[in-house]
Amino acid sequence: MLHKSTLRRNPVLLYFSFGLALLGYAILVFGILFRGAIQPISATLLWLLLDGLAAWTAYSEGGNYLLAAGYTVGCLVAALATVYVGRVSFQKSDVWIAGLVVACVMVWYGAGNLAGLVASSLAVFIAGLPALILYWRRPQDGLMSVWTIYTMANAVGLYGGWLKGSTVENLVFPVFAVSGSLIGMILIARKYLPGYAMQGE
Repeated sequence: MLHKSTLRRNPVLLYFSFGLALLGYAILVFGILFRGAIQPISATLLWLLLDGLAAWTAYSEGGNYLLAAGYTVGCLVAALATVYVGRVSFQKSDVWIAGLVVACVMVWYGAGNLAGLVASSLAVFIAGLPALILYWRRPQDGLMSVWTIYTMANAVGLYGGWLKGSTVENLVFPVFAVSGSLIGMILIARKYLPGYAMQGE
């Protein structure tokens, strides 16, 4: 059953997390448009579906959906920016990310909104593992500003969700999101360690 009063019951912090998520993607979109950054279009669209499913199922359960909604909008704009500049690329990991999307839809269809929310939130974390592996090997490839903002957005969304109520629909997405972004931020931060530049050569 759809909770039509969800927006009215969200604390201000949840809207703040939405804005921070958009800010992180705004920096990424700027890089795509003006700095030559490459964002695989297929992966972006798959992330869009995963985040969108998490946002919808959380909303349908009357839960904390604004953080996932922010990432959904950000993915959409990033995809449009990638198409606009014509730098469309694909990665091997896109195949199993697509499998995650299909699995989440099946769980959602078969077991309902709450199970779909848990599955899509976990899938978002798993889909980020290739990036974390890359940053473990090459931290210099990561944008510290973007991942710091993502971590802030996720942390604020987690705290706001906890204030809204310690339930699965309020906490599961930000828990997985903050775990992934915090790990990514720590891995990227290694490039600022003294002497790392020489070691990475």
